Amino acid sequence: MIELTNVFRAAQEKIDCWSEEDFKSFLYLVCQAVDNSVVDWEAGDEEWGRVILDSEPIVLVCAKIPLALFLKRYEQILLPLTMPLLLGVDSFDNEVFCIDKKLLESTFEREVSEQVNFSGFCANDLWWLTV
Repeated sequence: MIELTNVFRAAQEKIDCWSEEDFKSFLYLVCQAVDNSVVDWEAGDEEWGRVILDSEPIVLVCAKIPLALFLKRYEQILLPLTMPLLLGVDSFDNEVFCIDKKLLESTFEREVSEQVNFSGFCANDLWWLTV
């Protein structure tokens, strides 16, 4: 299990060096590094941006805090890119995360659904809860 509570706290400590410009720059930097990929993000409406390749998200980047989740098979492409916190997973569907729900709510400044098990959820759950 990957404890996201500490990851989120570490990202929050670096929030002073993270802006919407940094967020957008990182999304497009990843897009340039991965041929045929596209950015999926609605400015002003979504807290996460995604880089999509062949209809599949390969990177989820948080606009609120300096954090990106990525598929490990793209590790060699992504790790050289500058980003305060990168966290690789085998699949965005594997329920490998846990987090303090209150921290999640305070980070995104809203209540999140009770439909998720915060002791075992996946990256896609995190994206849907907080996008």
